[in-house]
Amino acid sequence: MTIAPLAGFSTAVGFRDDPAVSADGGSLQSVWRELRRANAQTGRRAEVETALSAVCRAASADNWDGYGAKAVNFATRRQAERFLDILPATVPAPDIGVDPDGEVSFEWHRAPRLVFSISVGDASELSYAGLFGTATAHGRDQFIDGLPTAVMENLRRLYSEELPRS
Repeated sequence: MTIAPLAGFSTAVGFRDDPAVSADGGSLQSVWRELRRANAQTGRRAEVETALSAVCRAASADNWDGYGAKAVNFATRRQAERFLDILPATVPAPDIGVDPDGEVSFEWHRAPRLVFSISVGDASELSYAGLFGTATAHGRDQFIDGLPTAVMENLRRLYSEELPRS
């Protein structure tokens, strides 16, 4: 796995540019662009985007690990960017990596037995696994309109005192 550790980042929900967008939609896109610029100015968003670019570039061809790993494709990269866009700013920055199946992974390590990982591929699903002392959690969930409840609950479990409930 290729990993890029990060200190932190902040995000906001994003909108896609579309020529068929109404005037109100265009206004929302302008606000979105300003929010992204503000996030980039803090350096945190830029750091995340740089790390994601680095791991995707390192895994841009099949067999990038010398053991037959699949390359990260364009759709997977876009899904990973979307994941970062909707990850709440209250969540500490993950380590970003690439799995041998070509999915982008986001991992949070608090201690040897306090770990949570999410993998994002090119489909509208994500998979997750966590170790919380002697307890475990794992699953696959839809990744369409926002973060699945199970993902947020497991992140809260990992950072129990630090993340507010929404």
